[in-house]
Amino acid sequence: MLKTRIFFFQMNKMKFECLPNETLIEFFHYLSSVDIFYSFDQLNHRFSKLIRALRLHLDFRHVPKSIFDRFCQQIHSDLHIQTQIHALYLSNHHTPGQIQTFLCQFSLRIFLNLQFLSLTEVRIHNINKLQSIPQLTFLHLESTSYDNEIISALQLSQLRKLSLSNQTLEFRINKYVLSLTHLTISSYSLYDLYHVIKSLPNLRYLNARISTTFSNRRLTNDLDHHSCIHLKTLILNHSNYDFHQFEIFFQIIPNLRHLTIIHNQNSIDIDQCQQLIINSFNQLKTFQFIFIVKTMNNDCTIQHRWCSEYICGRDFIYIYTIPYPSNQFILSSELIRYRNELKMETGHVFDQVTELTLYMNVQQKTNHFYFRHIQSLILKGSFIHGTDDEIWIQKQEFINSLESMINFTYLKHITLDQVSSDLSFVLLEIFRRAPQLSTLKLNPQILMMLIKDQKLCQYFNEYIKELNVSICLYPLYIGTKEMKQICSIFSNLNELNCAAKNVDEILLILKSLSKLTKLEVQLEISDIGEFLLSEVKKQSEEMKITFTIEYKNEEKEVMCFGIDRKLA
Repeated sequence: MLKTRIFFFQMNKMKFECLPNETLIEFFHYLSSVDIFYSFDQLNHRFSKLIRALRLHLDFRHVPKSIFDRFCQQIHSDLHIQTQIHALYLSNHHTPGQIQTFLCQFSLRIFLNLQFLSLTEVRIHNINKLQSIPQLTFLHLESTSYDNEIISALQLSQLRKLSLSNQTLEFRINKYVLSLTHLTISSYSLYDLYHVIKSLPNLRYLNARISTTFSNRRLTNDLDHHSCIHLKTLILNHSNYDFHQFEIFFQIIPNLRHLTIIHNQNSIDIDQCQQLIINSFNQLKTFQFIFIVKTMNNDCTIQHRWCSEYICGRDFIYIYTIPYPSNQFILSSELIRYRNELKMETGHVFDQVTELTLYMNVQQKTNHFYFRHIQSLILKGSFIHGTDDEIWIQKQEFINSLESMINFTYLKHITLDQVSSDLSFVLLEIFRRAPQLSTLKLNPQILMMLIKDQKLCQYFNEYIKELNVSICLYPLYIGTKEMKQICSIFSNLNELNCAAKNVDEILLILKSLSKLTKLEVQLEISDIGEFLLSEVKKQSEEMKITFTIEYKNEEKEVMCFGIDRKLA
């Protein structure tokens, strides 16, 4: 959390206080509202009055529970703060129970100027606490299975922008969404998507993820061609449909200005594609795309009209506009990039990519790829089999390739997915280059192999704050003895996601990890949940901990603990 003292290293107190209000307000725009109050409130009368005049965007998603509770008390006691709250972010992801805690203390109706609301991982028991917010114009729901119920509960008569991230939930039209102008949604098919936008005549922006090709319902030529004349921006992601369906679909959006298509599930006919775009959108100003094609030719209009280049794989060709228009990229050993050096400096083509999936047998011409802003790295596969010396050379070459391809400055998360090699050396080298690396996700087998390396364990202890031991594909539960070892190695964890067979293992984690603020446990037997709750409550006073405990799903297979050690 930001401290006022930080600023005094750069300027003395008198100089900072002499800055005019306009300059201070501009400076406050770079800080979160919680940081501003935590740092400047009650320093003096001027600062206290000034920060209460700011439009507050309260983002509690990563705020420790003690600071969250303190700020809630401040909201209770200061009516002026309530009227200044224009945006509110609440989440159960990193902070279990936060949404319920907030809704039990406040009716959302008291925030008369609230325009934006973001809710992450809403539980079923949170919904009955939601109340009408008629003035709300923007709603964002992240990783929740109750989108339609939440929209109905909030009764959003002024809603204009709606963003839904759930990829398995069917969006239902009701009276509260009829005035939408911006919509981000997942849809089962282009047919479903057509009927959604047909019901939203004022829609100007649509970002849709097509979830599956398995649908018997298909678009036909007898559509209403004037159903969405106001739509100006369309983003279609993972659009794995045949192009005839696109041709029909595009007929209903004749006034499109900005189009993005991420079509990377099956190959298309590039000539058919370019003809469709040229014929359908006379007013198109920007067009971004990723297509899979079988063949390329030098006369490809789509390549010359829009700034693009292509990558050849073993059985396909990726053609895409530059900069690359997706935040995800998968790099395998077969890819050869053919650069468009006339249009853009090669080091900036992949600047939008923040998540990179990398196969460890990659032997690339590393100057062909450079990823400047990677935050998440997913390692897959294994090194090619050979003698010990040959595998060692492969690992060294792999690290050299990584160093040439990736700027490690922003790397925070690393996932080991379906990895079958000893990665101790590789991870050590990554840790040495990635100052912000703090999150590790892997399966139990790989974890037990890695903790045999003492040097690597030192990095785990110092840097890893969030550990996710996934058992989705590897149903192996870590035993009590191994769990003690893991707790000792990862003693600075703030968050742990793992599986447990019994209550004793969970209590061991809670007692051993003194800095833990969140524990998410997949229960081998859901019936132990109620017994676990009673045991935790009995021992919470002894451990000097207060808990917020809730089930992640209705099946009660995953239990989440929000941990507050303010009593310790």
